[in-house]
Amino acid sequence: MDPILKLENVSVSYDDVPILHDVSLEVFPGEIVGVVGESGSGKSTTINAVMGLLGSDGAVTEGSVTFEGQELLSLGKEDLRELRGTGISLIAQDPTEVFHPIRKIRDQLKEYVKCHDGLTYGEAEERLLQIMEKINLPDGKRILNSYSYELSGGMCQRVAIAFAMLYEPKLLFADEPTSALDVTVQAQVVEELKKINRDSGTAIFIVSHNMGVVSHMASRVIIMYSGIIVEQGPTEAILRDPRHPYTRNLIKAIPKMNEPAPTGVQNYTRDRSFVRCPLSHECACRTERCEKAMPPLVEVSPGHLVRCCEPNVIHSGRTIRRVTARVAERSPHA
Repeated sequence: MDPILKLENVSVSYDDVPILHDVSLEVFPGEIVGVVGESGSGKSTTINAVMGLLGSDGAVTEGSVTFEGQELLSLGKEDLRELRGTGISLIAQDPTEVFHPIRKIRDQLKEYVKCHDGLTYGEAEERLLQIMEKINLPDGKRILNSYSYELSGGMCQRVAIAFAMLYEPKLLFADEPTSALDVTVQAQVVEELKKINRDSGTAIFIVSHNMGVVSHMASRVIIMYSGIIVEQGPTEAILRDPRHPYTRNLIKAIPKMNEPAPTGVQNYTRDRSFVRCPLSHECACRTERCEKAMPPLVEVSPGHLVRCCEPNVIHSGRTIRRVTARVAERSPHA
């Protein structure tokens, strides 16, 4: 099966300052891929590079981005505009900022339909109401006649999801879709996205800083740090056998029920030089090789890739205990 989305060695700069480096990834039809990393790791920039939304000060400086085999970096503005919302859709991070606060949802639907071919307004309204009902928004007509500030954050997010699915896209980007919601609504939105994936076959590329949300949804996980991919692979393999020290710290930081808050989790200083491992100054497992060059992504098990000079050191149970102790000694939170 060919990937629906493929990035090859993509680098991005803002005002000639490198932000993203050598990002390669694939998304296959119907799958859910999760991207995890702290703020500033390059997750949203990756989405914006695909969508052509980097702005006037941002540019893809190297690499290739293809959707269904078509190179997106060579498309004009009008072609990209038509693709966004039909072939590829986006659910933004803050649902309250998706809709104009002084225009009713119905009026914004009319504008949305005008931007794309394929549906009349009547057809779009009928389909939108059907989607909203499927994602637990049964009172759709009242919602269409409402302003966004009259809706809760969870309702706004569901309406945004319905808009994103209106043209039955083949790929859905979900950029931190639960970060602005309370925990109960987060769980509901996650289940609704999974249901959309099952029912429509739409591939979902979900970005989050929440490893728990992504592990519950995705079959594959990509870990990003400081503008690079440091690890990627099947979700189970990443959670069971993380090979990169940054991945280990992300997993260690997940709060657990009836357990004390995590301690000894190391804070790293971000390094975007891209000439060496970004953790080379602070990693408890560092060697001289880490200082000299950016390590390549190497396969440590089927489909499991890690960008580390010492992936087998991390793998060693004995060394993990040693590394954890050293991290705890160095951490200001220990």
